[in-house]
Amino acid sequence: MFASLPRSFHPKGAQPVKNIRLFSNGKIASVDMVRYHSDPKYRRDDLDKRAERRRLRKTLDPIYAAKCHAEDAATYQRRRLCQRVYRQQLFNNWLRRGWHAAGLPWKTHRCELALEAVRHRCSSCGFPDHKAKFWWTSIAELESYLCGKCALKLSWEEVCPEGFEGTATTKEFTARARELGIEKPLMHRPWKSVIVSSTRDCVANLVQR
Repeated sequence: MFASLPRSFHPKGAQPVKNIRLFSNGKIASVDMVRYHSDPKYRRDDLDKRAERRRLRKTLDPIYAAKCHAEDAATYQRRRLCQRVYRQQLFNNWLRRGWHAAGLPWKTHRCELALEAVRHRCSSCGFPDHKAKFWWTSIAELESYLCGKCALKLSWEEVCPEGFEGTATTKEFTARARELGIEKPLMHRPWKSVIVSSTRDCVANLVQR
């Protein structure tokens, strides 16, 4: 009430309110939400700026870095206590070791692992500009993808390949694959394939000379 009165009319001892925190002064208003949801480049730039600010703050502020580390550790422990989520994470890590390219007998979705992060729109959460190296793509529908978080919502029986229903550990994944006659490809990491192909090109150019 007093903040709206002229300074000379304030009762004795009362002070006008200063530095009111308004939404118009904050981050919410500084981002054009209409443009954020309609302009992929604007949205990507804003997300990259936030990530860079967070990375820089973690570098300069040890207390903030420790807080982030504690939050990440707590999230990891919560997920590990959930057997369904923990098994899915073990399976994803197993796939990243080269089994993603082994021709596993997928059911409804198969994994795609890229050398660089690619952008897709998740068909479940609908996030329009999500970047990731690991995606789940639908076998029945073209250009239909699931992000990692949405894939965790599927049951193990839905996401695992045929014959992997009773497995739960990395050793069991490998043993079941070999029981099915599936072996991990020799060139199992995409960045190694790139290095080898580049080396072969260089050797071929030297031979031609």
